Amino acid sequence: MTNMSSAAAKALEAFGGTILFAEELTANEGQSHAIEGLDTEKSVRDLRHCISRAINDKPSWSTMQVIFAGEVMDDMTKRLSHYGVHNGDTVYFIRSITEAPPPYDAEPDAMPSSSSAAKPSSLKSTLAIREAAVPSASSASASNSTRSTPQLKTLFFRDLDGKSLALSDVSIDTKMSDVFQRLGRDKALDIEWLRFIWSGKQLGGDKTIRDYGIMNESTIHIVARLRGGQ
Repeated sequence: MTNMSSAAAKALEAFGGTILFAEELTANEGQSHAIEGLDTEKSVRDLRHCISRAINDKPSWSTMQVIFAGEVMDDMTKRLSHYGVHNGDTVYFIRSITEAPPPYDAEPDAMPSSSSAAKPSSLKSTLAIREAAVPSASSASASNSTRSTPQLKTLFFRDLDGKSLALSDVSIDTKMSDVFQRLGRDKALDIEWLRFIWSGKQLGGDKTIRDYGIMNESTIHIVARLRGGQ
């Protein structure tokens, strides 16, 4: 059994050892939900139904992804024990995967409302602005003026074992594929077998940090990709 907090240990004892914990993977730390009475010989489908009831969002079970020890539990017919889940363990879940990015002027680590957008001063307060001289956007201008390219001072990554990694000075116009390649080089990771989740979305390599609205000190979650599948 994996290590657990004292609170989780007390809950496990109170429910006679038949309890799992489910935590939603979001940009920030998710809320932990106790799933009572679900034996690990039950199926992944059963777990998804239990989680959807616990979060009071029953329709979400059909699009939900459940993750344990860095592996997506994608076969709904398999038992939880097949994936190595024991009573008292914590599984992670994502309600749905979507490629639609929020506007870049979103507040850090939050989905924006359609009626509000961050003011430029707010954006500058959350980004580390570093001077990077670039040519003027107007080809007709003879001025030698330069622009500043916003960069994220720190971008965090966290795997499901709780290990945190960080990249520094990442331009918001960097493609995610380049971010992943840099992470692989700097941290000696085989990114071919990794997926990256931020704010409930799987990050695509062709989009940029700007496209997703990822802000300074955001945390991207690392999930193992199944060999031979998604």
